[in-house]
Amino acid sequence: MTTTPTTTALPAGLTIPDGFVHQHVRHESHEDIPVTVTRYQATPEMHYGGEHVTTVIGTEGLPHR
Repeated sequence: MTTTPTTTALPAGLTIPDGFVHQHVRHESHEDIPVTVTRYQATPEMHYGGEHVTTVIGTEGLPHR
């Protein structure tokens, strides 16, 4: 797993709620598929357990299940 300050473009139709900001991104493998995991939240400081949205995007630019 690696962490970088960049995000992956969201697939068409997938949006992040207004007021949520990019907080953290990491690159890892899910079931041997490289993915980018990005966390968005309403507060600027990292706060686990609070309201947030996490996207998991595969190398093909599609949400990973």
